[in-house]
Amino acid sequence: MKTDREAVIELREAQLKAGHLVNTRKSYRGWVLRYRSARRSGLCRDLQGYLDRLSTVERVNPKTVRQALNALKFYHEKVLGFAIPENSLRLPKVNPHKNVPVWLTHEEAVDVIGRMRGDARLQAELLYGTGSRITALLTLRLKDIDLGRQIVVFRQDKGGKSRSVRIPSSVMPRL
Repeated sequence: MKTDREAVIELREAQLKAGHLVNTRKSYRGWVLRYRSARRSGLCRDLQGYLDRLSTVERVNPKTVRQALNALKFYHEKVLGFAIPENSLRLPKVNPHKNVPVWLTHEEAVDVIGRMRGDARLQAELLYGTGSRITALLTLRLKDIDLGRQIVVFRQDKGGKSRSVRIPSSVMPRL
């Protein structure tokens, strides 16, 4: 059996090859190490036992259990070299009515942004006007803003993709 260090190194190599982002790599590494620890300590015998334990004993959110499954399926298939058949594992049901996201109406968003000042307001307007994520804004560089063409390029956004977006006209004078 591989040591934890060997397993993590092989997992990292497989993830880099698959193009996983940094946060995904960290998350998957954590799930693999927790799973291996649970197996060593006898808390579970197999993957289904571990998922059941997460759901019942540790009372983990069903969406988090699915994340653990994705991490451990990747580990089993890409590092250990054996496939897990489709629909062979039982997962807890996700309640579609729980934790439904809430959005601000246009008027509420304008009100919130209107109460802001300085750089924070400019950033909020750019986020709202381009429909971007906070992480995309935080990694934005000066050379990614083309004032002449009125576009901003968000590089290596979610999924490692880049995209160009028109800059809102209300933000242009302050940029």
